Amino acid sequence: MMGKKTICLLGFTAAFALLLLFNVRSGEAAAATYYVSDSAGNDANSGTSATAPWKTLSKVSAATFSPGDQVLLKTGDTWTGQTLTLHGEGTAAAPITLSAYGTGAKPVIAPGIVDAICISLNGVGGWTIAGLELQNAMTGIMLTYNDVYDKSHIVIDNMIFLHMNHTYNSAPETYNHVSAGVDVRGLQPWPGGVPGDATDFSIKRTALDGFSLTNSSFYDCDTANFFGRVGTGYMHEVNAPAIKNVVMSNLYAENGGMWGFDFHWIDGGTISNLRVNGLGTAYNPFGVGGIIVQVCRNLTFDGGELANIRRNTAAYDGVGFDYEGANDHITLRNYYIHDTDAEGVFIFNNAGVNTNMVMENNTIANYAKNPGVADENYAVRILGNSTGTVQNNQFVNFKPSAGTFNAMPSTLAFSGNETYGTQDWDFNVAATSADYQQWIMANELAGSVSGGVLTLTSTGGDPYMISAEGLGLSASNRYFKIRLKNNTSATQAEVFFKTNADAVFTAAKSKTFAIAPNMTGYADYVVDLGTVGGWSGTIKQLRLDPFANTGTMNIDRISLTDASGGVTMANAGFEAPVTANYAYGPIASGWTFANYTGVQRNGSDFGAQAAPDGVQTAFIQHDAAFEQSVSLNAGMHTVGFKAAMRTNFGGRQTFDVYFDNRKIGTFSPSTGAFAPFETRAFYATAGTHTIKFKGATTGDNTAFVDSVVVQ
Repeated sequence: MMGKKTICLLGFTAAFALLLLFNVRSGEAAAATYYVSDSAGNDANSGTSATAPWKTLSKVSAATFSPGDQVLLKTGDTWTGQTLTLHGEGTAAAPITLSAYGTGAKPVIAPGIVDAICISLNGVGGWTIAGLELQNAMTGIMLTYNDVYDKSHIVIDNMIFLHMNHTYNSAPETYNHVSAGVDVRGLQPWPGGVPGDATDFSIKRTALDGFSLTNSSFYDCDTANFFGRVGTGYMHEVNAPAIKNVVMSNLYAENGGMWGFDFHWIDGGTISNLRVNGLGTAYNPFGVGGIIVQVCRNLTFDGGELANIRRNTAAYDGVGFDYEGANDHITLRNYYIHDTDAEGVFIFNNAGVNTNMVMENNTIANYAKNPGVADENYAVRILGNSTGTVQNNQFVNFKPSAGTFNAMPSTLAFSGNETYGTQDWDFNVAATSADYQQWIMANELAGSVSGGVLTLTSTGGDPYMISAEGLGLSASNRYFKIRLKNNTSATQAEVFFKTNADAVFTAAKSKTFAIAPNMTGYADYVVDLGTVGGWSGTIKQLRLDPFANTGTMNIDRISLTDASGGVTMANAGFEAPVTANYAYGPIASGWTFANYTGVQRNGSDFGAQAAPDGVQTAFIQHDAAFEQSVSLNAGMHTVGFKAAMRTNFGGRQTFDVYFDNRKIGTFSPSTGAFAPFETRAFYATAGTHTIKFKGATTGDNTAFVDSVVVQ
């Protein structure tokens, strides 16, 4: 039996424990917020209110922060000649946050110093960095794990990276001295020597478990991201620890130097909607690629676009996606890869073959435009005996001399892959380019491409351009279609053709067509070449005489099809069936609606904004779908539509769009306002196909869709 003294002691101990727990929890709850303003701050201030902010990044670098703390930079302010090193470590539940306060433009950190790093974190986890713009440095954000392991939770979101390039790099040609938007480095020393295979993940420790990079843009960066080894020189694989559970999504890189996105030593991750437009602006001895993956495992790349990948001045590579080697279980699916100097996809054996790889449901077009070696004159280049599957991919060949596979080793299973000759030129190339998708400015004509439009400038009275020779197109594709804007007084244009039986263009195999002069907007013209004598067999080459005087013309698209009309969608605006509020499927009204999809009217209980086309829209919930069969011409197409999210109930609804069984886009409208969306391009054979919208979430969320068009 306890005495009173014991009971009192226990009571005091319990009370003290409660007081201690209260103090600990109070400390957690009392996480601080620090404000920093270059325009209105002073380092003598407390920094704990927007009215008394700190001024310099040096002041922030001198502080050590605790879980739950926030460091906020003032919007509209710019810090030049300064860099930031962050100290302290948060947790996944209470990360330390570096972000912005106020309204207006993102805060800018722009050192303008060679080899500068805008933001450095050394050996820590538990940080969220969001809502900033980083400029003019070698590196935007550097995470370093030098003999440091088992860190977690790094989140980078809603960032802009500008000019992280060789201009600010003292040794851009040195391997592993890379200019990158986001750079993650690790080092795992082996004092007693390497105990096995350098690519073996079982001997690697984990430096960081949980890395997220989302919703960010990279402009004029030598690479958007880089996962590498601490130090410079050749990156020996065994000295690099693993980075686990990587999530990267909704990232855009434009006019980069060497690589779009670069991955080494990643163990597990999902990478979605990575887009690259334009690479090859910098000299480097390592080659150019849209996405590079080496010594990684269990990574899925799902949905994205790699475009306009050039060989740099060192003349190496210029590939879209590079399975560089020694990878296991790397999946590439639902990508649109186009306009590459070399192959669209490279399956290499650098440091070892790839095992259990999957390449499926991708569209690869206009590849091997300017290959450096003969083996690059293909859609897919394979060196070594990697294992896995290559299936259900589309290859659209703009260049008759280019092949599909340079090799088809028995270790890879090939099935369902299709190759087509081009019949469509959309001039969707680099932002500003002299690339005309194999058209040649042949006589008294100069060209330039910007924003997907080819601009022609005539310097004489007989300007014309010619396509690549050897198109290999069936004469069943008799309709020449062109969307143009004529800026001259000319009233007619002319199109010529050669078949495989012809050596030269002749007037007998041409057709003139009327065009409007001095146009203020674009117009579509359709020319039936099937009425011209000699239009038969296989069409080898086309020639366009846009006008017979000086001046300019803008061309948005040229195609050769087997049907004169456009694509007709039934009930494209979802005006049927008429409903006073909303109607769930099953419904058949041009579209076939399943359960949890249907139509809703303006003013319905769903609370959608007014339909952009008519008074009704479709809606999607859960993982349900609606679809329609549609007749398509042979050629490249996209699906365009307008979409919005429901704002009076539930959250964001993600949905996928399919062409037959091929996913051509994933979308997640983020506001209640209807906005335009477009899928990636796909190739359709002539005939009936299915366009399907399918929900990709299981919660009670709703997305609205309207104004569907197939182009």
